[in-house]
Amino acid sequence: MSINIRIIALTLFMILNFVVLGQSIIFRGGISISNISSISKSKDYLENTKPYYAVNMSALSNMKITDNVILETGLHLCTRGIKQEVEQMSGIRTVISKNKLLLAYLNIPLNLKITHNFNKTKIYSSFGPYIGSGLIGNKKIQLDSNDLNLPYAKRVIWGNDENTDDLRRLDYGLSIGVGIEFNSIQLGIAYYQGISNISSNRDLKLFNRAFEVFVGGKI
Repeated sequence: MSINIRIIALTLFMILNFVVLGQSIIFRGGISISNISSISKSKDYLENTKPYYAVNMSALSNMKITDNVILETGLHLCTRGIKQEVEQMSGIRTVISKNKLLLAYLNIPLNLKITHNFNKTKIYSSFGPYIGSGLIGNKKIQLDSNDLNLPYAKRVIWGNDENTDDLRRLDYGLSIGVGIEFNSIQLGIAYYQGISNISSNRDLKLFNRAFEVFVGGKI
């Protein structure tokens, strides 16, 4: 069993114990607006990029520490990715390469939530780390020119070997968010910044980042 899988399995076990002791469960879903930042010897590696829009879903357990402080953790199924369009010259022909990278992750957040009560409405802010594992990934490339249209797609190969693998499975980082609760309904936004290099290439560093908008319900 790899170290990454051991870490995720241990964290899942801790979460199950936390959920049993938790005082409320929140189910929520929304839209992810994700991108990937890079540090590379090739300065134009991730130029002309566009964010990737997809969905996210969470099941979270809340445990009250004080009247205004809550510890929150659970499971966060989310998508990360990027779109890129690069124009290149091939002889006398201009070729446009349209690239898409879509990744699915199972993340485990651990957030500290600070709440403020206004009559029946709560406003909160949250901050904390997360750890996650890549589940599946797909790369799509389409080459377009006047007389050429070549689509290409393949699965992402997870691993740490730069000769055979595309991306590292383990991801971790920090998140910050704000939201509002009215009765059992929750609306919020959150930003996620990866601090783990997910690239398997030692000459390239890649970091996930995403902005999420969500709605949820408490039971």
